[in-house]
Amino acid sequence: MTPRQQTLTEADFKVSLRNDIVIIMAEDEEGHYLLTKHCLRKAGISNEIIWFEDGRKTLDFFLGDGFGRDGKKCLLLLDIRMPGMDGIEILEKIKKNDALAHVPVIMLTTSGDQELANRCYSLGCEAHIIKPPGITLLKAIKRVCERL
Repeated sequence: MTPRQQTLTEADFKVSLRNDIVIIMAEDEEGHYLLTKHCLRKAGISNEIIWFEDGRKTLDFFLGDGFGRDGKKCLLLLDIRMPGMDGIEILEKIKKNDALAHVPVIMLTTSGDQELANRCYSLGCEAHIIKPPGITLLKAIKRVCERL
């Protein structure tokens, strides 16, 4: 086997999600959102993606009429550092809400701060991924969505 055959690249990694899963992305930077969306589409993920540019709107979606519509399940990709309400606060509120605690959350950040990662895990996130998105994010999405 050649080194090329042994190395799994982002271009080689494909993910197939059930159609009833909606990806909710909370990301204040449009460039990061577009890069993540491109990564997902390149991996074969064609599911609906709903983008929120701030934490308050994200939380309002989950607390309001938007969540659970049509019996669909949500996966939340949540940026940690956002103006106003940050991702840590959103994660905490979602996981403390009995109706929302089951929603899987993958935290996205530009920081490799291990204390911050530990805090996210202690609050109940499924994964803590350092941007830019790539194969690590795709593997986390696949693993999380297999349990939905």
